[in-house]
Formats: sequence, C-alpha cells, structure tokens
Amino acid sequence: MKIDYQESKSDAKSNNLVSLIELAKTNDRIAQKALFDQFAGTMMTVCRRYSIDENNAQDILQEGFIKVFLKLNSLKNVAAFESWIRKIFIHTALRYQKSFKINYKEIDVNGLEDEFFIKENVIDDLACEEIIDILNRLPNGYKTIFNLSVIEGYSHKEISELLKIEEATSRSQLFKSKQMLKNIISKYYILFILLFTIFVSTNYNPFL
Repeated sequence: MKIDYQESKSDAKSNNLVSLIELAKTNDRIAQKALFDQFAGTMMTVCRRYSIDENNAQDILQEGFIKVFLKLNSLKNVAAFESWIRKIFIHTALRYQKSFKINYKEIDVNGLEDEFFIKENVIDDLACEEIIDILNRLPNGYKTIFNLSVIEGYSHKEISELLKIEEATSRSQLFKSKQMLKNIISKYYILFILLFTIFVSTNYNPFL
C-alpha cells in the first residue's frame, strides 16, 4: 500500500495545532508558549507592516498575543485559527495607529488609475524584508490602506468601516499609495541594476 507521506505530515501538523490550541484554552503555559513560538515570526511581519518603528511593532506583537490568549475560548473553528489570529493582530495594530495622527485625505483620482497602475502581485517578486522596507517609506495613512487592500484583501467598504472613513477616501488613498510605490520600486530596481552592472563589469563580488 502506497502512503502519501506529504499528506500524513500535513495532517500531523494540523492535529498538533489543534491539540496546542485546546491545551492553550485551559491556560496551559507550555502550549501557549508553543503557539507563540510557532506564530510569532509571521505575526511580527504583520506588526512591522503597520507599525511606525521596531519598538512599536514589538508592542503590537505583545498586546496581540495577550488578546489571542484571552479570546481563544471564543474560537469556534480551529481550522480557521491562522486567519483568526491574523485579524486580531491587524485590529490591534489599527488600534495603536489611533494614537498617531494619521490624515486620511480624499483626492480626485478619476481617470488617473490606469496611468499610475501598479501590479498588485509585484510584491511577490520581493523578499519580505524588502517589502517592509519599501512600505515603510510610505506615509502611515497610505501604508495602512495599501496593506489592508492589496496584501490583506479587504474591500473599500470593509476598510471604510475599520478606519471610520469614506469609501472614496479609501480608494483615493490606495491610488496615492500605488503612485508612490511605483516611483519607489522603479528607483529600487534601477539602483539594483546599476549595482549589478558595476559588480559584473569590475568582477567584484560583495558577498566574498
């Protein structure tokens, strides 16, 4: 009989997660620590995308996990844990942003979207650290809208409800964020090509 090893490995990982969650619901510290270790890296990436600096990201991470463990008993579908925990961290990050005076200003973008269109899957070609570095060059308002719309997949209606702004404001902020990102990414790749050309022409390897 042929055993599908990959499927068995996946099932084992899923069963282990279920067990950890059920134990963590009983305030088992070892299980909570294991959940933290398993998801801290991924959630820290989320925190850094919405934060103003590394210290702020650490604060969001800490408060986010406190909320996760406090609300864990409300989780009905264990299979949806990863999307559930992600939402908690996004909401925690947005709550932190309320203490920063972010200006969500509406602008007229009619007829301009095509001119400044940036492919949303462009981020697939960049490493995680590069994405965070580029996004952190945006004003906080633009960065937040871009994160929620392009990376998280929220609709403008959902974003308007989350941030208490008009849908038109969300659209215009997304347009402006894409406009800025197009310029930033263009400069990023031009610099990369220039450096690569220098390395090739001089036979210089910066990694040796």
